[in-house]
Amino acid sequence: MKKMIYTAMLLSLIAGMGNCKGNQYSSAECEPVINQMLVNFTKDLQPEEVDKLATLKSQLLPMLQKECMSGKYELECLKNATNIASLQVCKK
Repeated sequence: MKKMIYTAMLLSLIAGMGNCKGNQYSSAECEPVINQMLVNFTKDLQPEEVDKLATLKSQLLPMLQKECMSGKYELECLKNATNIASLQVCKK
């Protein structure tokens, strides 16, 4: 009975480790990508919209950093994204 419990625990641990991918990209890899993406987003915006984005930037950066580091997106695609629709294409 103990052997069966230990085997079940070991299999659960291995399965759990397989599901934990961790970060696919480092913060250092994502920071320039996110900065370039934000520059691209502001190119076609009106001055008022650029100001609004600048005020939201401090709230957006941690979220964007986390998403980038998750490995769900292609970095080069993110770097070249110019709008929200183009971000959807970047998802792996």
